[in-house]
Amino acid sequence: MLLAARLQLQDNGFVDLVVIVDGLEKMRHRILKDNESSYSDFFITHAEQLTAPDCHIVYTMPIAVSFSFNTSDFYTDRTFVLPMVKYQKPEGQAQLIALLQKRLQVDRLFANRQLLVDLINMSGGSIRDLFHLVRAACETAENTIKQADVDRAVRNLVKDYDRMVQKDFVPLLNEVDIDRRLPTDGDKKYESLLRLRLVHEYENGEQLGRVASGLKPYWLVTGRLYQIARNLCTNKVMNSTAPDLFSQHPELKHLRRALQLCKGFGLYFVSCNTVPLRHELVAALKAHLATPIVELPLNPENDIFIDAQMMALLAAASADAIVFIYDLEKLYHLKDRHVIQELNWRREFYGRGNHPVVFWLPDFLLTEIFNEAPDFADWRSGLYEFTLSQPEQLSLMHSTWESVNENFVGQLSLSEKQRWIVNLENLLAELAGQEASKTKASLLNHLGRLYDSLGKYDQALTCYRQSLKIRQDIGDKEGESVTLNNISFIYHIKGDYGTALRYLEQSLKIRQDIGDKEGEGTTLNNISQIHKAQGDYGTALRYLEQSLQICQDIGDKSQEGATLNNISQIYHAQGDYGIALRYLEQSLKIRQDIGDKQGEGVTLNNLSLIYRAKGDNAALRYLEQSLKICQDVGDKQGEGTALNNISQIYDAQGDYGVALRYLELSLKIRQDIGDKQGEGATLNNLSQIYDAQGDYGTALRYLEQSLQISQGIGDVANECVTLFNIGHIHWQNNEQQQALSIWLKAYRIAKQIDLAQALKNLDKLAKDLGHEGLAWWESLNPGTLT
Repeated sequence: MLLAARLQLQDNGFVDLVVIVDGLEKMRHRILKDNESSYSDFFITHAEQLTAPDCHIVYTMPIAVSFSFNTSDFYTDRTFVLPMVKYQKPEGQAQLIALLQKRLQVDRLFANRQLLVDLINMSGGSIRDLFHLVRAACETAENTIKQADVDRAVRNLVKDYDRMVQKDFVPLLNEVDIDRRLPTDGDKKYESLLRLRLVHEYENGEQLGRVASGLKPYWLVTGRLYQIARNLCTNKVMNSTAPDLFSQHPELKHLRRALQLCKGFGLYFVSCNTVPLRHELVAALKAHLATPIVELPLNPENDIFIDAQMMALLAAASADAIVFIYDLEKLYHLKDRHVIQELNWRREFYGRGNHPVVFWLPDFLLTEIFNEAPDFADWRSGLYEFTLSQPEQLSLMHSTWESVNENFVGQLSLSEKQRWIVNLENLLAELAGQEASKTKASLLNHLGRLYDSLGKYDQALTCYRQSLKIRQDIGDKEGESVTLNNISFIYHIKGDYGTALRYLEQSLKIRQDIGDKEGEGTTLNNISQIHKAQGDYGTALRYLEQSLQICQDIGDKSQEGATLNNISQIYHAQGDYGIALRYLEQSLKIRQDIGDKQGEGVTLNNLSLIYRAKGDNAALRYLEQSLKICQDVGDKQGEGTALNNISQIYDAQGDYGVALRYLELSLKIRQDIGDKQGEGATLNNLSQIYDAQGDYGTALRYLEQSLQISQGIGDVANECVTLFNIGHIHWQNNEQQQALSIWLKAYRIAKQIDLAQALKNLDKLAKDLGHEGLAWWESLNPGTLT
């Protein structure tokens, strides 16, 4: 077909056919399997297909592709980079001014030429940014653009880039700003800077990299409220009159003016974190705009494209109607909707209605759009932010945490946790130097919980200790008991059971003294986990049964789910899989019902262990579900556990290569977060891979490291398992006496703590050695083995 088209074109006087495939530079960047990206999959893996058409063909591509790959290896013709304009030189400024003059009467628009030069300098030579700056300045200008209009436009551009800059981008941006170049080795860390256009490349005679306009050698993170706050607010409109609102919020005047001047399509973003404030602002605009407003509140039950819903409403609207779209965040969390990507690839449909379109968004979602749908964000005609005062922010933040259930952190995704951390740190910075207060102590405790959930235990402990000191100073007994309980968890995970137990006993005493039944149930549960870790299952079960009774009496479903899960683990350790499974199924149902994602991940993981012990293939399915949840919510401890347990499935199938990869990932996570108990277990499992492959020396080294950790933290259950495995290595090396001596130590521990699986393995081992089973181990003593 291409050949026929070329011949026909040549007959009509054309030299040849050129096909231009535009828009591919807007392709969404995603990580695919084997760590390949959507960029490399399309442009590199399928390069042969892209170059196959028998004609001249031009593809647009993300600049990150040419940075990360040597495209000349795949495409014979040169890859061109569209250069930025050298705005610092007179000829560059002249080019940009000439471009603006094709659309604007520049001399009449600006109060003086220097104001235009200032905008050009802030644009960094980016035409896209220059047009954004000029348009933003026009929105507030009365007759001509003055200094105040330029200043506001610049501030808005800085905020736009601030939304895209992640914390780990900062040192990379500093390097580019100093060196004026990107590394020549295609370092993958810089791909995101290019993809988000945070750095620009200049090729007019010399190559020069520059940090994007609006960015400084430093990065300031502004305090923000996120979508959880808006969900807690009522829909009641506050008693404020429209004129007061326009005085209180100057941005509202700018938004009103932009909508009055807009003729045809315009795309506007309004950042507003609370529903009551949004209702006030909308009411004020309705009262002061002569044009009708069509409102589109989005519903998760409606899976029709947003632009299609909008067009259906506009079919009956007047030609000058303005569209207000609300509640995009309700669609954002739907697993299968991918609403941000939908905005990006369907962006052209919003302009077809030829109406102004205003998206009212919480700030966190605006940040997501800038990062995940930059091309849709580029279409904006204006961005308006409405924030709360510091006392209102503090009050809303505190009430948010106080109003949600105890498992709030477990329901957050990784990105939401990171945003909450930024917000809390900024609020605490603003409170620095002020006297101790309950609010400050609560914010520190909340921040500690977030760090705790991400496996950053040292940071969490620092926050908890600061919170504890404040609560003790002001006499907040309830808060003190909460923080003591949280501190105990840090010591528990680090393997310091004695210190953890002391903190828990202090917490329990306070909670019993003040009649805090919910807190008492939580603390009893946590005390049980210390005794379980020390192998005292009987004591652990008694504490859990007391906790369960309290949870059921007061209707605490979150803690009931956790307690049922923990009870199941006692029966699992004792080999009673039927009872363990019943408790786990009850726990899973409760956790799914209340939306406890982190708890659901833990229970799915434990269910997999039961099915694995029974030889059921459902084990891997449960583990994969658990791993996905842990990664989604940033539960590093749970992720390490799931990776470790997945490895055991592949180990049992003889796929040692895959098992080893999962174990190495698990070990890295557990070492990073200081999970000593988990590290010991993973080292033990790593040894089994090398043991199965006959590399007994490497296996023994891993086991000795695991044994040292287990003995150091008092993890007797893992010590028993490790000793059993070490004995096996010595037996393989024909060191029978040493093997038997070590196995006897393992038997003594297993008998003392009633470790069912270990006793079962030792019974089988004795019979394999030609003896009557556990009775043989009982008859032995260390002296007979020397």
